[in-house]
Amino acid sequence: MVFRFTYWYHFLLVLVSILIIISIFCGITSVSRSHSYIPKTGDGNGTGVFLLNDAYFPFLHEFIERVINEDSRHIAGVYVADQFAFRVIEQPSGNSDYVSLDPYLLTEYSLAERFGTHGILAHNYLAGKHFFDLEPGMQIIVVYADGKLGTFEVVEAHRFQALSPENVHSDFVALDGKTRTYSSTELFYKMYNNPGDLVLQTCIEKDGEWSWGRYFVIAEKMNEG
Repeated sequence: MVFRFTYWYHFLLVLVSILIIISIFCGITSVSRSHSYIPKTGDGNGTGVFLLNDAYFPFLHEFIERVINEDSRHIAGVYVADQFAFRVIEQPSGNSDYVSLDPYLLTEYSLAERFGTHGILAHNYLAGKHFFDLEPGMQIIVVYADGKLGTFEVVEAHRFQALSPENVHSDFVALDGKTRTYSSTELFYKMYNNPGDLVLQTCIEKDGEWSWGRYFVIAEKMNEG
């Protein structure tokens, strides 16, 4: 009886150990893959109607009053003087490649927030087309949901070709003259593992392919108030 008990005890120990190892491995794989999303921000046919928020460009204080709410954990709006002023919404839970099709909205990238980076997504035929007008030295005002403001300065922009344009896990080629290839995971960490930065992402259109590449505008925090 003692022998049988010892045998089954060791058997169960080995089995439990194997299950734990499998669980850890699957968890690591899941986390790694969840951080490899580079959302498509070029879906569509380019015929989306785009209008500025109003007939006239709003003053900052007017814009703040329109977008603030009770939830202080998220970004409520993004404002660039004489360029654009858009409300920001969150992605639906568990849908990290969601990008709003509303021409008046930007989308907050949930995976970027996990790394302390403010990620903002928009389609290139809607609000995202304004990202191409941002130049180094320009200031971007982030309006948080509780009314506080964050000021960011544009420092650089990056362009990448998507080797599989319709795939959020595509590999990407840098278009900076170095022609380096990045996996989606490598590109995600390069762009979004920068705590405190603001990153605006849209797609690059070429030859009728609206998701041909990805465009990132990087802005560094100046102050909050």
